[in-house]
Amino acid sequence: MDFNFLFTDFDGRINRQPFWIGVLVLAVAAVVGSFILMLFLPAWLTQLIVNLAVIYPALALMVKRLHDHGDPAMPLAAVFILPSFVASLLRLTGLTYSSVTLGEVTYVAPNFFGWLINLIVLAIGLYALYYLGIKEGQREGNAYGPDPLKT
Repeated sequence: MDFNFLFTDFDGRINRQPFWIGVLVLAVAAVVGSFILMLFLPAWLTQLIVNLAVIYPALALMVKRLHDHGDPAMPLAAVFILPSFVASLLRLTGLTYSSVTLGEVTYVAPNFFGWLINLIVLAIGLYALYYLGIKEGQREGNAYGPDPLKT
């Protein structure tokens, strides 16, 4: 398996198997990187660094999977990525979360708007999971290359 192509190239197509291998590799790298960074950095900074580190290879995987369906990648990639990004920004501004005090402990919990945004992001994420990871790509060649199962 050509990991350089898998994580750095935005041209061509991949089928479901290399997509899932790539997702697994990125997930393991993110978890290991998070554990290491959390020894030295606060959680919010660790999350930011890990997210920035995996976004490019994750986008490369997503683009090639969208190409396998014959879809132009960037409009759909934006639809799959932007809701999570907007939810994170709203969380940082404090618009979607409220402080709740139980006894002597104060927790931060989603308010109604936060739950609504989280449900929308979850629905889009589940659809992206189906579309990228479960739905079969085009069986014939398309504008982005030949069928990866036949090459």
